[in-house]
Amino acid sequence: MNDTIRAASPPPGHVSGAGSQAGDSVGGHRIVNAVRLRGCAAIYRATAPDGSPVALKTQCVAAPKRLRLRMDNEIAAHRRLAGIAPVATLVDTGTDGDQRFVAAEWRPGVPLRRMAEHTGISPRVESAEAAALLPVLAVAVSEAVARLHTADVAHGDLSRFNVLAAVDDRVSLIDLESALVVSDPDPLPVRRKVTWSYAPPEFADRVRPSKAADQYSLAAVLFRQLTGRRHRIPVPGAAPDSAQALGARVRVVAGWHARRWPGLLRVFARALATDPSERYGDVAEFTEALRHAFV
Repeated sequence: MNDTIRAASPPPGHVSGAGSQAGDSVGGHRIVNAVRLRGCAAIYRATAPDGSPVALKTQCVAAPKRLRLRMDNEIAAHRRLAGIAPVATLVDTGTDGDQRFVAAEWRPGVPLRRMAEHTGISPRVESAEAAALLPVLAVAVSEAVARLHTADVAHGDLSRFNVLAAVDDRVSLIDLESALVVSDPDPLPVRRKVTWSYAPPEFADRVRPSKAADQYSLAAVLFRQLTGRRHRIPVPGAAPDSAQALGARVRVVAGWHARRWPGLLRVFARALATDPSERYGDVAEFTEALRHAFV
């Protein structure tokens, strides 16, 4: 019985076997350190054969189909977005033994969720440092998403985990597994990953990503980054992907942020509208409204 179970189980993920330790090589890319390990998928900082630093994403070849499709989708998105500044340049893809891999240019920066820890500046506390940093950061992130949209691509899963900010205000958008070419009538049948804390209300109906949906998620991310609070009031007992949770009442900008930048109330109220048609026409328009509110 036990032998039957073992034979029917998928092979162990590579993160617990060869090709997962510092110094190991995958497709000629030498691992420096692990960034994230999850099941049979992993992300490493690595060194390419030419010595340049890369972000190396690996996946065991026996991964579930939904994960393999996400990697296919991410590769396609990188190719579509070649030359778009906020997206890392694709360096290499392939298979090495029992692992598939994607190598992309390593982008310096800190995820937005770790920004307060990294800078020592809390958005909840009024200070000259916060008043100087937050507007620059918010506009830079919004500009990055607007640039993505110029290539007719929606990110599909914007969150504070996958937006990196560097010391020179350079913003990078990573983790493109859920990206979608908006005008593509026949996209890959990907079961997209969604960070429900920032997802728009229409995702309760499992609609495909859109630029309007990205705008909502962007506004939700920036609301949290600027105020230190989630944009929606939690509904006790509601599943995070339910219409009840995603359609919950949206908070208004309050406290010192509202006193210093009163225009933010109107900007976020519009970008976080439940009805996509009531949001800004595009993220470029939202960016301009945001920039004006900070003046």
